[in-house]
Amino acid sequence: MNAVFDTKPLSSYDDNFQSHYQFPSRYLTVAEKCVGDWVILRRPRADGGDLKYFAVAKVVSIDPDEEHSGLSFARLAGYTPFGSPVPWRVDGRYAEADLRGIPRREVGTYLRGRSVRALSDEDFQAIATAGLGRALQRPEPGGSWSL
Repeated sequence: MNAVFDTKPLSSYDDNFQSHYQFPSRYLTVAEKCVGDWVILRRPRADGGDLKYFAVAKVVSIDPDEEHSGLSFARLAGYTPFGSPVPWRVDGRYAEADLRGIPRREVGTYLRGRSVRALSDEDFQAIATAGLGRALQRPEPGGSWSL
């Protein structure tokens, strides 16, 4: 399953997109469904973020953080930054279907507590293509995207 992983520029989490994304246990169910597939990384407004999607990475495993109870790591591979960050909203249209389905004034409230969230195949492909300047390939239904 594809997803969006939000990360703040001044995050207190141990994020290193070349290798891992740290998250609290409330996101574990969604993150586990991403193993073997690609995610989009996005910076929210908090801490000077620009509300843009900035890279893709493949989730290769989920491991508990041995040093911090209640935290886990999504182990990442294939981190690929976008040539140009992709805005989360263009001409009033959000890039994520879940955001398009709610009133605009409720989007901020909806996103609180959803820093790891599922993303449809269509939205994943559109964001990745806009950021990479080319389409990713999915060899067969249910298969994993490839660069």
